[in-house]
Amino acid sequence: NFLIDTSASLDRKYDITSVITNTIKQIDEKYKLAAKAKQIDDKFGIHEKTEEIIEKALETGRGLDQRFTNGKYVPLVETAYKDGVKMVTEQFETIKTDFEESKLGKSDDSAEVASPAAE
Repeated sequence: NFLIDTSASLDRKYDITSVITNTIKQIDEKYKLAAKAKQIDDKFGIHEKTEEIIEKALETGRGLDQRFTNGKYVPLVETAYKDGVKMVTEQFETIKTDFEESKLGKSDDSAEVASPAAE
């Protein structure tokens, strides 16, 4: 909570989130980075090629698993991967929610944040 509360306090005081968001938008508007990245992707098909490579690697892995372990490990790996992604996603959502609640819950920017030793 110390880190989240401190971050929220600094964001309220200096509006860091808006500053970063606006800076990124200004850089993109000036240099058209998102549009250029899309043009490069469209021209070379990077996204599609990446998906093809990943699918081929998955097929190879499944084939090897089937050949050497009779398909024993692929389901375990897929389940572990999905569970890991779910766990990380949930944790990020919790941190985001805590941060937003901390920003809204404290209206006095001069309020001192407790030190980590106090928690």
